[in-house]
Amino acid sequence: MNNFSKLMVLMAALALSACAQLGAKKKEPEIQARIDTGSTNYLNCMKAYATKYAAVEDSATILVEGAGVECSDLLQLVEADMRELLTMKYMSKSYQTKVLAEQLLSLEKQARAEVVNTVVKTRSGEL
Repeated sequence: MNNFSKLMVLMAALALSACAQLGAKKKEPEIQARIDTGSTNYLNCMKAYATKYAAVEDSATILVEGAGVECSDLLQLVEADMRELLTMKYMSKSYQTKVLAEQLLSLEKQARAEVVNTVVKTRSGEL
């Protein structure tokens, strides 16, 4: 293969790569919207569980664990969407894993806080 042919192959590969990146960029808002909706659904599930079982004499910690089990399918959907979005951002795998872990931890902390607040408010008669 002569240098001109190699150059043409390289240019074609770069053009295909650019098109793929543009397609990914266009899809990012859709995936982010799914993450936002999924996160809201997950938090609502956790809160609904807490509301339903707040009168039980279990501690808030036990209710957090139960809600986590009850709503785990929703969290897995959010995680899959987060993973897809991070993959589209062309980050290294180790950095993707770190960012994903941080995002999931933040969401889970928020969910635990929702459960505890709901239990406290329900038991004190505020809800």
